[in-house]
Amino acid sequence: MNTATSTLSARRSNQSIIEWIIEGADFTKLDADAHVGRCAIALFWTLNPGYFEGVSITALANRLGLHKAILSAQAAEARRKFGIKNRGQAHGWNFGKAEPKPPQARKGGALEEAAMSRLKARLVNQTPLPVTKGEARTTFPSVNRTNGSKTTLT
Repeated sequence: MNTATSTLSARRSNQSIIEWIIEGADFTKLDADAHVGRCAIALFWTLNPGYFEGVSITALANRLGLHKAILSAQAAEARRKFGIKNRGQAHGWNFGKAEPKPPQARKGGALEEAAMSRLKARLVNQTPLPVTKGEARTTFPSVNRTNGSKTTLT
């Protein structure tokens, strides 16, 4: 590889790193710098945890006041994007493919969905639903909470 080719390759590599770091940052919002910073830190930790005294991604997240899942997901993304891995990522749970899992189909039919919909509406609205054929109750049952952990309807 000649000097011109290696320089061009380095520029492309640097460009892809910079693009990855700023990707997804909304620079019209005040937290854009935090997003860019987290991506950069995750990438630098992935390159070499020694930059951060060799601590784990969890310890680093704790130092920064972040939940470990935030920094861990960004480190995993850096690993996948750039094909790098360090000793701290040998046991990572989130380093599979970034493709989302397809939604699982419901096992119940239309009747189950209708019943769940009515139940959710009752819980959210706390108002009686219209009476359908075969229903006599127009008010909610009262809840008796006096018998320990069990709840009975009266």
